[in-house]
Amino acid sequence: MKMNLSLIYSITAFSLLSLSCEEPLQPQPEDPSVPSIDEVGDLLASPVSVTQTEATVSWKELFGAAAVNLSCTEKGKSSPTVREDDFKGTSYTFGGLTPGREYTISITPVDADGKAGQAETISVATRSTMNVSKALGIYQIDAMTKVSEKGIFQKYDCDTLAMARGEISSIQVGLEALEELSGMTVTVGTFSDGKGNTLPPPITGWVEYVPSSVNPVSIGYLNENTFADPIIPSDKPFSLQKGAHKLFWMDVEAPESAVPGLYTAKLSFSGNSASAALKQELEVSCEVYPVVVEESDLKVTNWIFDWFFAQMNNGVKPEYGDPVYFEMRNILAETCRRIGQNTYLLTAQLWPSGITDDGTFTFSFEKFDEEVEFFMKKGGLRFIEGSHLCQVIEDWGSTYVPIYNYIADGKGGWTWLDRRLIYEHWDQYGGYVESYLEDYFTALQAHLKEKGWIDIFALHIGDEPAASNAESWRRYASIAKKYAPEIKLMDAVDNGSTRIIGDLCDIMCPKLDVYDNESAYYEQRHREGKKDWIYTCVLPQGEYANRFLCQPLLKTRYLHWENYRTRTDGFLHWGLMYWPDDFYKDIYRDAAVGGLCGGDSYLIYPGYHTLYISTRACAEREGINDYALLKMAERRDPAKADSWVAQVNPDFKTFNLSAKDFRRIRREMLEYLSK
Repeated sequence: MKMNLSLIYSITAFSLLSLSCEEPLQPQPEDPSVPSIDEVGDLLASPVSVTQTEATVSWKELFGAAAVNLSCTEKGKSSPTVREDDFKGTSYTFGGLTPGREYTISITPVDADGKAGQAETISVATRSTMNVSKALGIYQIDAMTKVSEKGIFQKYDCDTLAMARGEISSIQVGLEALEELSGMTVTVGTFSDGKGNTLPPPITGWVEYVPSSVNPVSIGYLNENTFADPIIPSDKPFSLQKGAHKLFWMDVEAPESAVPGLYTAKLSFSGNSASAALKQELEVSCEVYPVVVEESDLKVTNWIFDWFFAQMNNGVKPEYGDPVYFEMRNILAETCRRIGQNTYLLTAQLWPSGITDDGTFTFSFEKFDEEVEFFMKKGGLRFIEGSHLCQVIEDWGSTYVPIYNYIADGKGGWTWLDRRLIYEHWDQYGGYVESYLEDYFTALQAHLKEKGWIDIFALHIGDEPAASNAESWRRYASIAKKYAPEIKLMDAVDNGSTRIIGDLCDIMCPKLDVYDNESAYYEQRHREGKKDWIYTCVLPQGEYANRFLCQPLLKTRYLHWENYRTRTDGFLHWGLMYWPDDFYKDIYRDAAVGGLCGGDSYLIYPGYHTLYISTRACAEREGINDYALLKMAERRDPAKADSWVAQVNPDFKTFNLSAKDFRRIRREMLEYLSK
């Protein structure tokens, strides 16, 4: 007959406790698979997970252990790189390690009295971010690092890419020819976690350098005239002269359905060197966290200009309705969605389609409806900007006058009313203008309500009102509010006009410097529930964030940290695709068209029947995801979200431009949201 040992043990322990006032005997584990702190053996619960700068180790529960002492020591050094005593848990991540180094990890259990048990040690090696041979150097470079044309890769630091599920992030790899190279190609392996789970194939390309002759200068800017920016897909073999370099880019997607874990892929570079055939590999990795990035309520717009489709079509401008036009527009919408744009500037047909017997103008919104529905389906449209009602009559800062002005001719038709007549003789022609706008605004409001778009639409009155023309802006805004009070008004705001137009402008979009100078006013509007945005263009420059070619990419990414810090609901930049005619020879627009320095007037690049995104577009896209993560953290602990922002972007002119620091903070965000 077999005895129930656990029952005997329980009875014995109970008897001893009943008969003695001394401390009870320490029971022994019932499960022999649970090791005690005095045993030496395999305590690991799973293999050590290693990235370029981190090692994560998990161990089994130890009988009698109250905590563990942990250390991680680089080979050849006496002092630990990381040490953590009295740690309570069964998993720990050692951070701040150096890529491509060997380390010894020690796990020492201790009991409640501080007595140490048997230690276990494990040897690990962090992943390398480079592979250098006699002929070729391959270096992983943080994708937020803008590489100088000089290409000194060895100085750059890089960490394993940390991703939320549901986002796209970038990996950048630099090649340096140490000998003359020819016939070079790259093969990208599958990102796999080694357990049968994979990520979708990345979108890849080569980062090309483009010239810009005039660029702003400030802290951290590259003082050069060529910049790495457009990402050009190509699988054609290439050559490199000795000493030359080339940048490879990958957009890696972690779908919402991705299994969390560490994914690795091998990049294989093949070709011929001056001395022999060449094949060289570099392993890259990304860590997918359990958190799923949510779609945020942030509105992001970069204005589109369809007449520049000519630059995608050998200089021939396709007209609306042409098959080529719709092909170009489809490419544009897909590109906008890829870079995170969800707001589009569209013309809500400001011209009449007919007139009734009593002289009332009628309007057809058929083209407007088609464009809205198209961008909803293809471009991820969530908010509509109605294009500008007015333009300045002369130079910037002069009086606003409506772009379209018509008078009924009394014969069942209408005639054009010259803008200068309105400007010079408002007393004589103002009544006609208001009558026309009454018909337009009444029709537009009714149409938006019928379509269910009234809450996702805002109309621009006139771009960038300043102190000198704010009163003329108010004239037409007042007419809009009189006849269409449910239509929101919005505009980019220049210096001096904030307090003049604020009572009529529902969504104010001040330039960052304007907001900075008027922060008390805009903060009060936020407390009152106003949904203002922020705005950049060729200004501000200096220490403010923007998206110029010469700026650090982190400053472009931080644009949407500025959204979070200022609690603004959107971001506006005027130029998605306002390309100079001779674009690839010098992408600075000369003074004849406003002196727009490199990167201000475009975020994407034209090719024949295609578009290329840029490193700046990728930085902005990832900043949009950062904003979403910050908003998710804010719901749990606003102070914690604010503390992360304070470490990298505490005010309008202060930024932490260390990619290493930034990656550390973003990893903290992902770890916090994954709990």
